[in-house]
Amino acid sequence: MSRTAGGQLAQQLRALPGHYADRLPARTTRRVEQAAAAGEWEDAVEQAITGLASRAAPVSTAERDQLTELADELGLSGARTADLRTGEMPSPDAGEVAGPWST
Repeated sequence: MSRTAGGQLAQQLRALPGHYADRLPARTTRRVEQAAAAGEWEDAVEQAITGLASRAAPVSTAERDQLTELADELGLSGARTADLRTGEMPSPDAGEVAGPWST
């Protein structure tokens, strides 16, 4: 993995907890945050995917694809994201920054 690709991956992983906090239970969000803060990226991604799937929380197709890519990059099974419920997500408000997850 190139240094640039590694930096982009780290940026996406650091943004992971905050991006899904509104769709995950507070306890799961804390677990994702703790794992990400400790550099336990695989655990953070697994917790996020499991939490989203268990709540049937909607994710956009782009978010699902991003989680699949992250899982694959970390050597996890990206196939687990197939259980996520995809649907149309509201777009950010005009003044809101979409962040690293937007495409």
